[in-house]
Amino acid sequence: MQKILKSYGTGGAVAISRSATGDWDGKTEGPVTVIIDGLPVPFFIENAFEKGGKWIIKFEDVDSLEEAEELVGHEFTFDDETSDDDEASLIGIKIRDEKGRSIGPVTEVLDFPGNLCIEVDYKGTRVVLPLHEDLIIKAGRDTLTLRIPAGLLPEED
Repeated sequence: MQKILKSYGTGGAVAISRSATGDWDGKTEGPVTVIIDGLPVPFFIENAFEKGGKWIIKFEDVDSLEEAEELVGHEFTFDDETSDDDEASLIGIKIRDEKGRSIGPVTEVLDFPGNLCIEVDYKGTRVVLPLHEDLIIKAGRDTLTLRIPAGLLPEED
């Protein structure tokens, strides 16, 4: 895997080596998988252009210099396959919901065909949550913040 080299401009774009992309022609098909703290996070390309032997890529939902800087130095791939090592590194990551409440640690990664899920220990109960790009709000060093669809967590008394 190659690394994101640097941010570009103030609008959230990043620069990657042209040699890192092989024969990629700059078309915006499919996600780019960025490994953030061992977690494969898909990013979709809003636009891309060549400049000085580098590709300048603007990802959807990365709209500031600060957000782009957070991606600098992270490895990426143009395919969305994850390795067993990537999946194993999710074990122990703390999950939070969109309101910042602690849900629990990841205890297992479940790779169902076409649907990557995580098993979380939620107050002593095994809960399976989908791990989809649309549900990931923020990926931190030890914490992953997810939008958890209604009905997936047991109701509290």
